[in-house]
Amino acid sequence: DNPRVEIHQTPETLNEDLAFLMGAITAEGSMRENCIDFVNTEGEFADEFAEVWERTFPTCRLHRWLRKPHSYGKKDWWQM
Repeated sequence: DNPRVEIHQTPETLNEDLAFLMGAITAEGSMRENCIDFVNTEGEFADEFAEVWERTFPTCRLHRWLRKPHSYGKKDWWQM
């Protein structure tokens, strides 16, 4: 057993918030074992993702890093 692993309660039914998160992750994210990544430029969509995440998974911390543009990018972007 890993003492740093905490089991979080997950939604039991599909609702509008969970559907939003699933769509956002499908469009702008990725998933692997024990990890979900979401990447989006600063703005309303990224802010909404963070708000809905906290509402849907209140005991699961959303790690957020604001990154500077690189390569051809011109906008700051969130990695969550």
